[in-house]
Amino acid sequence: DIVISSSTLTLQNRAALYADTIGTGQGGNIGINVTSLAMSGGSRISSSTSDSSGDGGQVTIQADNDISLTGSTTAIASGSLGAGKGGETQLRAAELRLADGAQITATSKGTGDAGNIDITVTGSFISRNAKVSTSSKNADGGNIKITAPYMVHLKDSEITASVGGGASTIGGNISIDPQFVILDHSKIIANAFEGQGGNIQIVSNVFLA
Repeated sequence: DIVISSSTLTLQNRAALYADTIGTGQGGNIGINVTSLAMSGGSRISSSTSDSSGDGGQVTIQADNDISLTGSTTAIASGSLGAGKGGETQLRAAELRLADGAQITATSKGTGDAGNIDITVTGSFISRNAKVSTSSKNADGGNIKITAPYMVHLKDSEITASVGGGASTIGGNISIDPQFVILDHSKIIANAFEGQGGNIQIVSNVFLA
């Protein structure tokens, strides 16, 4: 496990925090408690399992102020390549900003289900040319839940939950609950290539697409 407590945490120029396992064990947990987190330049936070029956570890980030991800390969990720389930991702902040290709992902390429992504902010979630996604190749997809009391603003961005397995697989659900939802050349998608697609629930006072 990796636990970091700090006033400010900055990852840049491909800096990384990994709690991965290659073998039969479970992925480690990553817990970060900071005032603010800034990630850029291809930096990455990841917990995953490879060729394993163990589940991926949980990634939990608590920021009193903001979490910011910028850059095309900058990511917070969990994954599973074996029979274990992908790890859970929980983000808590006053504001979350994604930009310039940054991603928050939970994937499964084995027989284990993809992990869930749970984002809770006290203000706004803003994504510009970025992506939040869960995907599964052979099992059930993960759910995406975004709670932002003020606004979810997507510009050239995607929120996607997909599943590519057989007829019995179920895609992940997407739930968004702000006061304002703005989709500017953006997509919210829950789909399945063979199985059952997930549900999309948007609860807002104002919806602009």
